[in-house]
Amino acid sequence: MTDSDRSDSVPRPQALPAELESRIAAFETGAPPADFDSASWFWMILLGIALPLALLAVGWWT
Repeated sequence: MTDSDRSDSVPRPQALPAELESRIAAFETGAPPADFDSASWFWMILLGIALPLALLAVGWWT
């Protein structure tokens, strides 16, 4: 088997789609994730702090 025969049998990788390459590049650079928007903060505070405190208060006095 010669070198030219060996190189012909090796499969060549296909190029990735442009969108996938850009996503991989963004992932590899380690770009910081986007922070929460104001609506997300509102619901996190309401459901995670205010509602549990209100339920504790109601349970305490009933």
